[in-house]
Amino acid sequence: MPCGAKSSRHSVLGNGTLVISDATVWETGIYECIAHGGGAIASAKIQIIVPTLDQSWRLSDSCSGFKQSKYNSSVSYAASSSSTWSTSKYYYCPSGYHWACTEEGKKIFKNNKNWSGQYTYYGKCGWSAYTYGGYSREYFRFRDSYSTNAVKHAGSYEEYQLEYTSRTSKFAGAVCIIN
Repeated sequence: MPCGAKSSRHSVLGNGTLVISDATVWETGIYECIAHGGGAIASAKIQIIVPTLDQSWRLSDSCSGFKQSKYNSSVSYAASSSSTWSTSKYYYCPSGYHWACTEEGKKIFKNNKNWSGQYTYYGKCGWSAYTYGGYSREYFRFRDSYSTNAVKHAGSYEEYQLEYTSRTSKFAGAVCIIN
């Protein structure tokens, strides 16, 4: 289960309706639901259908606002049409991906030697250095960046470690990882 995914709390109403709260579901699928109560354990499979995820925030550059990492094929960068990061907005990754959290990023991006020559997004996908559409975009954010300030810098080499800033300007987008 990706970091940040939670076990759900649920209750059964008098009419037999199962109410699930505090759940994070990454994609449409069949999930096992296990209920504990009164010394008994019940298990059932339920189908959850996730609605189409809002992708309207993404940039339309020459990579369609989504560039796969050459360093780690499970990572992709979703570029934002806005260069201002909203700390309260959820930036949905495409189906099959989830918005990575800082701990996932730390496990993947460990190197501090800066040597591969493959930039995260700098000068790629029609960008002129950090600029696309007249706006500078430098910081790819993680789902919990609002509390950790972690970023993957567009101009660092792909394997380079995370950096930290609380700036909301120069927002580049979100770091996405395959589910």
